[in-house]
Amino acid sequence: MRKNHRRNRGHRPLWMYLVYVILIGGIFGATTYARYTSQVTGIGTATVARFAVNSDVDNITVNVPNQVGESIETPFVVSNVVNGMISEVKLEYTIQAAFVCDVPFKYSLVDETVEGKGTRETVTDGAAGSSTSFINIGKGTMPMGDSTTHSYRLVITWPETANDANYAGSSNAVTLKVDISQADPSIKETEPSMAE
Repeated sequence: MRKNHRRNRGHRPLWMYLVYVILIGGIFGATTYARYTSQVTGIGTATVARFAVNSDVDNITVNVPNQVGESIETPFVVSNVVNGMISEVKLEYTIQAAFVCDVPFKYSLVDETVEGKGTRETVTDGAAGSSTSFINIGKGTMPMGDSTTHSYRLVITWPETANDANYAGSSNAVTLKVDISQADPSIKETEPSMAE
């Protein structure tokens, strides 16, 4: 028995080393975890992107022709600038019209935009039906942070072929509006066109 005791003198058993490693690892692990889970209270501020839109069309009733062969034009603009402040987000908009009329008017949305910023699509030869619901007649996008104004002209024509006496004294109204929203960044520029 003495021989055994002399051989182990100065040497610790293996299980004691494992206990030391586990103990030291636990202390380091707890300290590291505590650093990442501590809480801080306070007051802060956040800055969000400016949403600026401007259009001179907001559910307006436009003039319509009063006689066969006459055309009435309504100019309007859509812009991402309000009081000199430019929108900091990309915008998309839809131009809509509701035709509540007896006369089968023809309409055309003419794009008169000089600058090439953003995208625009318009209906160039539409036939108005009598409906109180809005139909899309144009759409477009505006870039973020870049002053952009899109100019349009809605042309409503009383066609020569619609010369029936029943249209005389008829009640006709066309309402125009523009819906503008922040563009979804996940949607790419290759959306289907309005004609599809």
